[in-house]
Amino acid sequence: IDWKTLSEISGVDGTGTANYLSKWTDTDTIGNSSIFDNGTNVGIGTASPNYKLELSFAAGNHTTGMAITNTQAGGYGNALNFVSKRSDDSSLNIAARIRTEGASSWNTDASTSSNLKFETVSADTVATRMTIFHDGNVGIGTASPATNLHVEGNTSGTHTTLRLKNLNTTAGIGAQIQLYDHDSFFYQTIVNGDLRFYNGAEIMILKADGKVGIGTTSPSADLEVSTTSGGELLVTRSGNSGVTLQQVNGGAATSGS
Repeated sequence: IDWKTLSEISGVDGTGTANYLSKWTDTDTIGNSSIFDNGTNVGIGTASPNYKLELSFAAGNHTTGMAITNTQAGGYGNALNFVSKRSDDSSLNIAARIRTEGASSWNTDASTSSNLKFETVSADTVATRMTIFHDGNVGIGTASPATNLHVEGNTSGTHTTLRLKNLNTTAGIGAQIQLYDHDSFFYQTIVNGDLRFYNGAEIMILKADGKVGIGTTSPSADLEVSTTSGGELLVTRSGNSGVTLQQVNGGAATSGS
């Protein structure tokens, strides 16, 4: 190869900076592009990339960035594949994937909807683990979530489980589920093995030892109901038969109806 300098090429001029890829800045001038390559990392919009490929820009619009475009009509979507190399045969296999797919025909505004899928590989088979549906519903273990969060499992002998765990050791702090409607809420918390139910204030507790308290946080019996006024325990049964309450002490029972 017989290399020439710009000064030796008639009608072409320009300058450049080390590690920047060149580009034609006009019909006869060569200058820097926005791509920087230091031999290890590549930067687009940055001269100090910290990763194999780093895209850097400043914009007040949070939707500005990188696009993966599929020009096939019909909403077929795109995929971002994460690939790893096997140690037995050196083959390159998909380890995980994030992809989109059209949820409908994409031939009108009303039919332009899409789903976002998160996939992992198990035993060399790629499968969808989580789906964000076009209506905002999230499915784990199901590709068609029917509610805001829809979890399904299909493992023999194993419960489908939702686990909440708080690793903080502060006394009185545990895991909590909150249930809200438009103007009120109900929630339950697990603290030190106790399951507590709240509706603004604590209304019931299921202790770790099995005791249940209503109106008290420290039941001394299997079931203790406490109130500051007008305490009642109502047990009803349909039909003509009465209701019997039994107290058993050492095998001897006393009853009341």
